Amino acid sequence: MEKPKNDFNNNPYLQSKCPVCGGTEFEWGRASGTYVAGPRRVLSMRGIRVFRARRCIQCNNVLSFVDEELSRRQNELALALTIFMVLFLCIGVIVLVLFELLRI
Repeated sequence: MEKPKNDFNNNPYLQSKCPVCGGTEFEWGRASGTYVAGPRRVLSMRGIRVFRARRCIQCNNVLSFVDEELSRRQNELALALTIFMVLFLCIGVIVLVLFELLRI
């Protein structure tokens, strides 16, 4: 399996040397945490921020970066699933009400 190259982003900051050892070879991956700005609220429209991480091959230092594109896609998917579930619930309630009206 090939490791991801150092081309995660064209941003020069992401391609800079390791701040610990000065290394230039990195392995890119995803961090398992998410970030939410401010107090966490159930109905917050801010969304979550997904992290990418790079590990220095030389010293194993790990730096994390927010991946805006992946964060946007994750938040859009969560919104679409929420809308689908609400619509499914509404249709279920309407069907139950109609069955009750027909039984009477």
